[in-house]
Amino acid sequence: MTSSDFDHLISRLKAADEHAAAQIVKSFETEIRRFIRFRLKTSRMKRLVESVDICQSVFAKFFVDLQREAVCPQSPDQLKALLMTMAKNKLVDKARYHQGGKRDIRRVEAEADIALQRTGDGYRTPASVLADHETLAQFRNHLSEEDRELVEARMQGEGWAELASRTGTTADAMRHRVSRAIKDAASKLGAMA
Repeated sequence: MTSSDFDHLISRLKAADEHAAAQIVKSFETEIRRFIRFRLKTSRMKRLVESVDICQSVFAKFFVDLQREAVCPQSPDQLKALLMTMAKNKLVDKARYHQGGKRDIRRVEAEADIALQRTGDGYRTPASVLADHETLAQFRNHLSEEDRELVEARMQGEGWAELASRTGTTADAMRHRVSRAIKDAASKLGAMA
């Protein structure tokens, strides 16, 4: 790209030409993203920060700064250096953010590991798991076919309004019906025990 071509491109960018912005992004995005990925050294940061997000943020800031005339690169090499510096600064800011106070990813990860260890099902025997499955099957047998379908649909995340539209009733009425069906089946199951 010649100096006059670059100057023309920059003047088009200052005039908010979308095609010029797309051309800049197309020309520099791959290299900027590679630069960012290389500097995302820790696996912690790689899980929290995407190179595309940082890259988009860099281009957005560059376009705003160019409009405000806070920056004005004179050559493609100068523009590339500016974008790389902006990307490096964004990464430093992100690392500071994720390591600050309550968001400290090192602390959060350690707490998550401890919580994960506590969720183990070590106290459950195969017999207790089987007993739970049998109890659930008996519970379902105490529901009518229609109520069983409604309860299972609700357990799969279907909303009250969706369930109500099936039967032509209101969401509140459906909530009461399902609640009543569960209570009745639970009391029958308790009476059997």
